[in-house]
Amino acid sequence: MITLLVVTSDMPFGDLLRQNLEATGRFTVDIAGDRHSAIACVKEGEYPLIFLDTCLPEQDLLQIGAQVRRANTITRFVVVSEVGWHSALEELSPDDYLSKPFYLPDLME
Repeated sequence: MITLLVVTSDMPFGDLLRQNLEATGRFTVDIAGDRHSAIACVKEGEYPLIFLDTCLPEQDLLQIGAQVRRANTITRFVVVSEVGWHSALEELSPDDYLSKPFYLPDLME
């Protein structure tokens, strides 16, 4: 199983992602609701893919990204946003972008 991290302060949304990803039988998903818990997760484990929800402040997302990059340079990011692309997050070099609401099969791609 591959362990993924979802960073969002919107816990129902995080649970929805977790349920759908874990239903495939390929993933285990951890959810972090703020910068501090996300950084604690990254210190404790390795995540090949992290979903960053822009419901958290950009500065928090950038700090999480910087911590992740120090710990593991090959971690990939997917930015999830309701309001469009956040240019400040470009420095994280995200691999993909999902615009809320999205079709759940798009999540699997």
